[in-house]
Amino acid sequence: MFVLCLSALVLATSLADESVNATEASDDGFFNNVDMANLLLDYNADWGPNKTVTVTLSTYIIHASWSNQKLKATLYFRQRWRDHRLAFVGSKDIQISSRFEIWEPDTFLTTSLKTSKSGDRFRRLSPDGTVFKSVKMTATVPCPTTVEQLWANDGVVSSAIFLDPSV
Repeated sequence: MFVLCLSALVLATSLADESVNATEASDDGFFNNVDMANLLLDYNADWGPNKTVTVTLSTYIIHASWSNQKLKATLYFRQRWRDHRLAFVGSKDIQISSRFEIWEPDTFLTTSLKTSKSGDRFRRLSPDGTVFKSVKMTATVPCPTTVEQLWANDGVVSSAIFLDPSV
């Protein structure tokens, strides 16, 4: 189980074009030309890459508000894992179109009272098979902080979000 404490961070993301054949130039002038349909020919999205998968999690808080002992945060929820079955020959990351189904960890916020995801998401794939996924969401979690505790902590509010990655 992972514990994340919410704190204000600067958001820096970039989105790329979706394409069936991902072709992008790298700094050295070489191109990646990855045929995703061919890459996924014998791929089974219902099964993870291994029995054990390490998933790195991070959040980028865009906005957070506290009221009635609840913390509501709009954030980018980001995950990174390696799926060796998606490795390709190339020198630069490519974006995975939403048209292609790949295995993704079933990670969710177990302490969330309410969670909603927006359509703002992207997935990138590195040549070694590392997948980076970002999803914009709003989550409301219990935050049993009182006004007295706020004053005692110089106005700093923290709340824990417990994650249960069902991989």
